Amino acid sequence: MPIPPVNYDGSPDSHVFHQFLTEGTAYVKDGQVEHERRVFILAHYLKGRAREFYTREVYGDPYHWRLRRFFTELFNHCFPIDFRMKQREKLNHCYQNDKTVREYIYELSELWNMIGDVAERQRTELWKKELNPESSLFHEVQSAAEVIKIMHLVPTRGCDCRAKDRRDGGNPNSKTGKGEGGT
Repeated sequence: MPIPPVNYDGSPDSHVFHQFLTEGTAYVKDGQVEHERRVFILAHYLKGRAREFYTREVYGDPYHWRLRRFFTELFNHCFPIDFRMKQREKLNHCYQNDKTVREYIYELSELWNMIGDVAERQRTELWKKELNPESSLFHEVQSAAEVIKIMHLVPTRGCDCRAKDRRDGGNPNSKTGKGEGGT
């Protein structure tokens, strides 16, 4: 049995809108609602400004609306005209700083979802070392970033091997700690 979506009141809150979009889509798909009836069914979960949009724009002919168009136009009606532009600015100034890789990826994903048209190539500009933004997939970049982060967190065991190498002149066979010749 499908779970109904939360009601959406038309507030310009990206988390609430995305929740309605995700839950609403799952509700009509899981319930196997015919494509031409999906928007009509979801209208029962609209309140306030979102319901006003439905009444003005969709009500006269709800069976010709498809979900993609409905969610796009509902978004455009409920959110400020410069919302995506502001999200792009936020994205351009979004840095990892002290966030974990997962927290940072989550924040980036939220922004990408709200902007809506960020290409895979743009997402991979976070590449490191052997990853190439021309050919790497974003999930490869994410995985590599998580591995690099873990490597930085793992303490080295025992002595500092680099310091030992400097003491014995880089000779692994030296027993004196003073390099070859032992003097």
